[in-house]
Order: sequence, then structure tokens, then C-alpha cells
Amino acid sequence: YPQIKETSGKPPILSGTIDGWIGYGSEPKEDGESFNSKRSDLIFFSYKNACLNRLLKNHDIIKINNFNYSPIQYVVSQTTKEILKENNIELNEDNYSKTYIQIYNYLRSNDFKKNYNANVIINNKKLYYNNYMFLNSYKKYTNLLDKYKLNQEIKELCIEFKHEIENYSKIVGIDQDNFSFDIDKKEELLEYQKKQKELTVKFRTIFDIIKSKRNNKEQNTNNNMKGYR
Repeated sequence: YPQIKETSGKPPILSGTIDGWIGYGSEPKEDGESFNSKRSDLIFFSYKNACLNRLLKNHDIIKINNFNYSPIQYVVSQTTKEILKENNIELNEDNYSKTYIQIYNYLRSNDFKKNYNANVIINNKKLYYNNYMFLNSYKKYTNLLDKYKLNQEIKELCIEFKHEIENYSKIVGIDQDNFSFDIDKKEELLEYQKKQKELTVKFRTIFDIIKSKRNNKEQNTNNNMKGYR
């Protein structure tokens, strides 16, 4: 259908494709959730958690201004500074240390893995934090790496990212073999396909029986006509 293809755009990046231009995917049953929102959340949380996993497993030392940091310490330090800046809080030793400790503990908690945002309490005041602050700090960390270490970091991060996607897919019910389908929808389609095959076999059997009877009837008619001759 060239006319349709010319006027249609490419399928959404997270959907499946047929012939490169027809997109498909299963819509969730839950209210307020869509195909795209469910999968974009999965990718965001998987990537965020993969970055954290890399930081916790990496024990290299980063030396900056005569201070030694582990990767996780550096990222927490940068995140702490950004939080104070975004909330217009003075960057002094007391505010820095209080915020640093809370962020460090938060990143190592289960809450970080499942939440978008959090609050940090400094002098009885809630400070806003979101995960993009953490990801910005992780990016600053990777900018410090030389080419070899950066390539290694990307390689290991991809492994962690794939692992997190697989784990998260199980939790939210997305099929790991076909990212475009939810598990329950895939089972429904397989059941439908099975029934269609059974109906096809049934109708084919009936058709073959009718065809056989008709052939026998025609054969008998021909034989009878030969007898009259």
C-alpha cells in the first residue's frame, strides 16, 4: 500500500514493526497507563538502577584537588552540590555533610530503585531531589574517564542495563522475548491462535469429508451411466 506508506510516519521506537512501517503492541489493562508510559518507565528505572549498580561495583579511585573519591562518593558529592544549588541552600560544611549522608543512604536503599523523587531534610526544611540529578552526576563521572576506561564503563553498563530490563519486565508483566507484548496479552494471542488452528483443522476435516462424499457420489453416478450404455 504505497499511498498509506507515503503518508504514515515510522512506528514508535518501543513498538514492534511489521514490514518496517506497521507498528504493534499491547495496551495495558490498568487505568491511566499506556503502552508507551509502561515501557518508558521500565527503561528509565532500568537505566537509573544500572548506573547505580556500576557505581557500587566499581572500586577505582578518582583524585580531584588532593581528595580521593570512589565513583559512588564522587557522584553523591556532585548530587549533593546540585541539590543545595537547586534549593538555594548555602554550600557550607554543615549543609553539605547532612545532605551527603542522606543522599548516600538513599541511593543504597530500595526506595531509590522504585521512586522518581525524594525529599532531603536540612534544618527542618524539605529539599527537593529527583533522579535526573543523580544521572547528571553520573554523566559528570563518566566525563572524567579516559577513552579506555570509558569504553569499559559503557560495556559493563550495557550488561547491567540488560539485566535490569529483564528483572523489571518480570515485575511489570512485559514479555522478555517480545518487548511489544505484555505477558497476559501474549498468552491471550497464543490461545486465540491455538483456537484458530483447531477451527482450521476442524473445518478442513469437514471440507474433506464433504469433498470425499461428493466425489463418491459423482463416481457412482458415472458408473450407473456406464451401465445404461
